Amino acid sequence: MYSFRDQSGAKNPFFGKHHSDASKADIGKYAKSEAQKEQARNSLRIQGNRRAPYEIWIEKYGREIADAKQAELSAKHSANSTGNKNRMYGKPAPIGSGGGWSGWYKEHYFRSLLELAYLKKLLDGDVKFANGECAKYAIPYQSDGVDRSYFCDFVLVDSGQFVEIKPQRLTTTHANVVKFAAARSKHGDNFRILSEEDVGVLSTEAIATLYKSPDLKWTSKWEKRYHENFGMRVAGQRQDLPCTSPQSLP
Repeated sequence: MYSFRDQSGAKNPFFGKHHSDASKADIGKYAKSEAQKEQARNSLRIQGNRRAPYEIWIEKYGREIADAKQAELSAKHSANSTGNKNRMYGKPAPIGSGGGWSGWYKEHYFRSLLELAYLKKLLDGDVKFANGECAKYAIPYQSDGVDRSYFCDFVLVDSGQFVEIKPQRLTTTHANVVKFAAARSKHGDNFRILSEEDVGVLSTEAIATLYKSPDLKWTSKWEKRYHENFGMRVAGQRQDLPCTSPQSLP
């Protein structure tokens, strides 16, 4: 059992003494710092149990006003992360982003099966190329008044061509038309768009053969999808996979 001495009043060693101005300032800083830390801790605790603002707005104002407030908040967040305010502005898309089958073929990264088909052609033909998704190849452009950056897929070293691999159905979307116009403005005839007719589509059997070799490796997401879906097609359920649209898979 512990016993404590009574240090109140005259029994306190500091009784009758006073802090200097300097020590008072130090104590004030420490107290303020500790108070701020505790306030931050409390804020985090509250956030952990906090309801979404939209739920509170519905209770307080009704759904119509809550919807308007939510739209205003979303617009504000969007404005604060658009164009050159976005932390990814001027940078290539990170590995794993996008919706296409992605992985590495002979240690070169691809973002779709159509890119894989073209990549194989380049390597089989011993064509020298560079990854177009590199900061030094960024093509600045504006879309709806917002500054953006576009990166083509491949740069052919000897010919100086900048190549975009894109399914035909996506070449006429507004977003792509604006990007491609910027690329043509910068590179002229050296900018090329290649689609299925130019590149060809790999059959499931061809992809299965590549996968059995050490040359083809999927990202973790598509490794799982390959075994869940693609392996079934190799057994004969379907002859070809879509080039870039995994959403069409069952």
